[in-house]
Amino acid sequence: MSLDRDERRVLAEIERELAADRRRLPTVFVLSVLFYIGAPLISLLFGGTTLTLAAVAYAGCVAAVLIRRRWHAARRHRAATKVTGS
Repeated sequence: MSLDRDERRVLAEIERELAADRRRLPTVFVLSVLFYIGAPLISLLFGGTTLTLAAVAYAGCVAAVLIRRRWHAARRHRAATKVTGS
């Protein structure tokens, strides 16, 4: 039983994705835990205005992480389609 060209291409793409998939630090989870622990401390020590600024900084960091992941995934996808020619 042999595989046709499309099946081989799909299998090669899956193997590349698995090989490239490194174990990442769960950045969003770590940021969320830090904010969850730090929010009451920030509020008690510095007040509500500083807590609001910290929440905006937290949201910006999470957005930056998610945008960076999406950008790298799109870049990998473009590179994979350029190699396979489809």
